[in-house]
Amino acid sequence: MTDLPHPVALLALFALLAFPLRAEAAIPLDVQISWEYHELPGTMEIYEIRPGTRPKLWETAAVADLGGAPVGPKIKDSKLTSTAGSIERFVLVLKNTTDKTLYFFAAPHQVTPAHHSLGFKFKCLCINHAYTVAPGETWYRVVELRLDKNIEADSLDIKHMLIGIDSQRYKEFELPK
Repeated sequence: MTDLPHPVALLALFALLAFPLRAEAAIPLDVQISWEYHELPGTMEIYEIRPGTRPKLWETAAVADLGGAPVGPKIKDSKLTSTAGSIERFVLVLKNTTDKTLYFFAAPHQVTPAHHSLGFKFKCLCINHAYTVAPGETWYRVVELRLDKNIEADSLDIKHMLIGIDSQRYKEFELPK
């Protein structure tokens, strides 16, 4: 017997020398989620998904208590740090602290800088439907941000305008059950 390397090992070594692996570091991408409001009291906040839960994309509900909702820690300053090729799920949350039922919808989001928007998809709440939240309840929706592996951005600001409407307008565009 000889101490020569196995032919397959030699081929693998040759392949590594001829075509070295490039370990491309994942470049962080800062994503700011921001909101403007028109005739809608309250503030939309974003939260991580609670560990141990697997909510469906676009799960939407209004609850008296977030204890049973898939809501984890609050995301500080509504800012995510992600990387190209990633998929991030998180939860939008709006508390109704008034004594009236709130009805609202979201205008389509805008991305700044616009020239960096190629390569992202935000499955959010601006889908031509209206939402409602009763007094003292908290509304939530599970959303998803997808960043293409070829996105050419280091930061994005995704902004929605949330618009308050009346109950009649809500009925015309309420989210199907």
